[in-house]
Amino acid sequence: MSLFLGKRLAIDLPPPPIDPKETDRFGLPLWFTLLERVDAREVRIEKTHALVRDATEAVIRQIGRTEARRMFLRALRVPLKGKRPDAKENELLLAAYDRAIARGVPERHAARVAAAEMVTGEEDVQSIAKQIRRLVKERARRQAEEKARSERPPTTLLGKALRKSEADF
Repeated sequence: MSLFLGKRLAIDLPPPPIDPKETDRFGLPLWFTLLERVDAREVRIEKTHALVRDATEAVIRQIGRTEARRMFLRALRVPLKGKRPDAKENELLLAAYDRAIARGVPERHAARVAAAEMVTGEEDVQSIAKQIRRLVKERARRQAEEKARSERPPTTLLGKALRKSEADF
């Protein structure tokens, strides 16, 4: 392919890097445009639906419907943007808070005392104390959730019968 400027040949161009017939491992086209024919688009979408159906059935057969649902939801989750929480640092902050509570520091001051222990120099005690308070609040929420979940009878036939018998009393 060549590019012409007026009457003379300016430069030779390499072939385009995109092969419109190139497909992925599922046989679906890698490149499609807004200019694709309607029938080609319908075929591509139908192939995609068939692939999703087959893959879903295979996953359900292997690990069960509930676990497959969890896996698909996890796979479709939008990745976090920005800074990720540091689990090790959070554990250290919570441990410092727990040590402060064990020493008898009142709860309202424990986050600030723990933050003062953890400051390395460039960090601010107030911001670390705020982070500790958020971590403590999140931990309390998770513990309350787990407690409520453990107290709730299972939704089995026996669990339903037990709930019904408790309501009769």
